[in-house]
Amino acid sequence: MYGSQSSQKHTFNRLLAALPPEVYTSLLPDLEIVSLEFKQLLYESKEPIVYVYFPLDCLISLFTVMANSTAAEVSIVGNEGILGLVVFLGNDTTPFRAIVQI
Repeated sequence: MYGSQSSQKHTFNRLLAALPPEVYTSLLPDLEIVSLEFKQLLYESKEPIVYVYFPLDCLISLFTVMANSTAAEVSIVGNEGILGLVVFLGNDTTPFRAIVQI
């Protein structure tokens, strides 16, 4: 997971910051700040999701990969959201490739 280890005031992910304090506090043991590199591949289409990410200061592009192996960007996740939401819906894979852009 990608989030904040300290208090909610230090959270720059708006989704995490919007949580009630008691919910946020209960998540803290499972959150870890990680550094992501430009162009880092986070998810590959149809591969198992290992981590869920709450971006703090980056943008993550989601691409759909077509039959001829070309890719088209279909969405962007920033500090307002979560990457890996499908895990909470009972799925362990995603149809998208996720790459850090900024």
